[in-house]
Amino acid sequence: MAKKRIHQIAKELDIASADVLFHAKELGFEVKTASSGLTEEEEELLKLALLPEDEPESESEVVQEQEETIQDAPKTEVEEVPEDDVQIIEISRNSSPEKISSLIDVDATQIVGDLMGLGIMKAIDTPLEDSDIEKLFEKYNLIPDLIDEITISREDIIEFQEFEDDPDKLNLRA
Repeated sequence: MAKKRIHQIAKELDIASADVLFHAKELGFEVKTASSGLTEEEEELLKLALLPEDEPESESEVVQEQEETIQDAPKTEVEEVPEDDVQIIEISRNSSPEKISSLIDVDATQIVGDLMGLGIMKAIDTPLEDSDIEKLFEKYNLIPDLIDEITISREDIIEFQEFEDDPDKLNLRA
């Protein structure tokens, strides 16, 4: 049985999809985005919650809609489109394709090829601009969380101990 997406229901009711999404969550349906799907039963409950009480549909309209859906159901076979799985990956700014390949488990040469397909000519060890990284990640259905690279110097790690020599204990060298 095909699920209808939140944004389609919102379009039918001429309501913002954010409002429909909010009411769906209030009713306890497991939805995350406007592209989440609802079963026919969930859709009916949602429409009842959204439609004002002074504008109920007449029974004849409901019967006609049910007859149309019954007639249309055997004719059409709708495949469910799986919801896109989007991941957020932390990556430092100006990363090279080689470094990106280790983070997203894609061969570095494949990444360079994909960059060329996007019109970006970069070598395997050349730092990429933030916009280039975003375009590349969009191709892999990922979202980059660009962070500044933190560099730690030796002085940051080593603790210095300051001390003063006791002048009475100092000896001259020969």
